[in-house]
Amino acid sequence: MRLARKLIDDGMLGTIYHFRAVYLQEAGHDPAAAVEDCWYASGTRSGVLLGIGSHIIDMARFLVGEFRTVSGILKTYNPSRKSRSGKDETVTADEANLALVEFASGATGTLESSGVATGRKNGLMWEINGSRGSMVFALEDPNHLKVFTEGAAREIRGFSDVSVTDPGHPLQTIYLPPGHNAGWEYGHVHALHHFIDCVTHDKPVAPWGATFEDGYRIQVIMKSIADSSASGRKVALEF
Repeated sequence: MRLARKLIDDGMLGTIYHFRAVYLQEAGHDPAAAVEDCWYASGTRSGVLLGIGSHIIDMARFLVGEFRTVSGILKTYNPSRKSRSGKDETVTADEANLALVEFASGATGTLESSGVATGRKNGLMWEINGSRGSMVFALEDPNHLKVFTEGAAREIRGFSDVSVTDPGHPLQTIYLPPGHNAGWEYGHVHALHHFIDCVTHDKPVAPWGATFEDGYRIQVIMKSIADSSASGRKVALEF
């Protein structure tokens, strides 16, 4: 993410046209699954948009910028499930959602998150298209960023599979040699290190860490997507 943001800030992609992202999991794909086995429908009953859709909203804002408008659909495919004890439980939390986004920059985007995507374990993926290049990322392959630029000759032009493990890459660990892949846990280590460093040295957390303002704005965006789904109308963001 840090490398992608740097390439965008450096103008490598030119004018950003499109951002598309999905976050797909399969927890509730089976209608016979107990409600307790569907994380979004039990406990806090957060729904999928709040539970995982929030992450790709956060990512979209970090990479492309602020939202201007949203048009959304929230869907609950299985409004009733059995509990493990056999009791009928009403499910009101969304099981999937889609949103069309207009960014303040003029770029457009699509966001989709689902808890009923059969076969998907933790499928977070995004693509950005610009006037001079594009980038693709998949969370299940966290050590690689696919980058396309127009600099290469047409005969060999294509996406480069960049292994972001060299010492010069942002947040590459100092204790792993180049090419030695970092896993999911390293992201949490880096986040904690950044936060503690900011507290210790009295530095601002933004833009490399999320602030309370970021959290607030993501909540407003999710509420607006839900309002759009209920009304069938596009919603302009107001913070």
